[in-house]
Amino acid sequence: MSGNNAFEKDATSVSGKGAALGKEAASEKGAAGAPGKDAAPEKETTPKKGTAGIPENSVANRLKAIVSGDFDEEEAQEQDATFIADETPWQGGRVSNLVTCVRANNPSPMTYAGTNTWIVTNPEKVQGEDTQAIVIDPSPEGEQTQRILDVCAEMGVKVGAIFLTHDHHDHTAGARELANKTGAPIYGPKEEMGADAPCGPFKVDYLLQEGLLYPFEGAPIFEVYKLPGHSSDSMGLLLSEEQLMFVGDVVFRHGPTVVFYPDGNLGDYLASLDLLEDLVKLNKVRIFCPGHGYPVTDPLRAIEATRKHRLERLDQVKEALESGVPCNADALFDAVYEGVDENLRWASLRSIEAQLVYLRCNNEL
Repeated sequence: MSGNNAFEKDATSVSGKGAALGKEAASEKGAAGAPGKDAAPEKETTPKKGTAGIPENSVANRLKAIVSGDFDEEEAQEQDATFIADETPWQGGRVSNLVTCVRANNPSPMTYAGTNTWIVTNPEKVQGEDTQAIVIDPSPEGEQTQRILDVCAEMGVKVGAIFLTHDHHDHTAGARELANKTGAPIYGPKEEMGADAPCGPFKVDYLLQEGLLYPFEGAPIFEVYKLPGHSSDSMGLLLSEEQLMFVGDVVFRHGPTVVFYPDGNLGDYLASLDLLEDLVKLNKVRIFCPGHGYPVTDPLRAIEATRKHRLERLDQVKEALESGVPCNADALFDAVYEGVDENLRWASLRSIEAQLVYLRCNNEL
């Protein structure tokens, strides 16, 4: 390791609550699926599948335009602040010159099309057996671990580092297995992670901290940002060279995420959206690579759609309380989250609790 000033060896200074898995349910589906009626998602035309798993549709075209520098910023700013419902699930594949997505085969109401594991390397610079890659959010273990290794072998690279954006098992479950098979160190936002993972808890080798991150000789440089809200430990990893940011479960293209109370906090989440907006407007970020679903090639639209949804939910909760609905999450779920699958009730209750805490802290309750 050399030149790394964004983490500490001997991860002893971090403490915090363990985060649990969760994306917002039904009309707040986030990774659980397309947003509900109030989110008014825009449908995309059915794409044809292209090479490397990238569909030949507007997403692929926008990615190419952004990376090549031919993207029309004014056109992007004119788009509505709405989510985009996917007619064809994201399959993963090559996203940019340096980034490839290996989408896990773990679709569910909580993981949407599956977890996105990101591999960052430059195949064009491969010069021998020592060329290394960075793997972000390897999960689950087993089949997905082998797929990651197979993709790296096809590129002619080895795993040199493992980054974890936050401590939910659909992002951490394969980290220890991948580390054991490759010898790569694990970088995470907490000293101990994987509390809810099938493999059990494990220690990270290095703590992710805000600042510049340079994990090994020849690696691309990352800028690390704290993005709390979905969970207290959520981090954003900005690949400055390509103006591309790995955001975990903070922002999606298809719908909002869960503010996962008690670890998640709505005030923190709204502040994280503000930070992301600033980074985009400063032209530091042009693409979000989320933990689930398609890459976000229109980040301002996704941010504004997410913020709008959050504020509308707060208004709905306040109106329900003013109409006499009891001030508890179960009653508010029945009043506000009409039509939500009962199997997703538990996730929605977490966000409702976070909304109530936010309203109390702002003297609106």
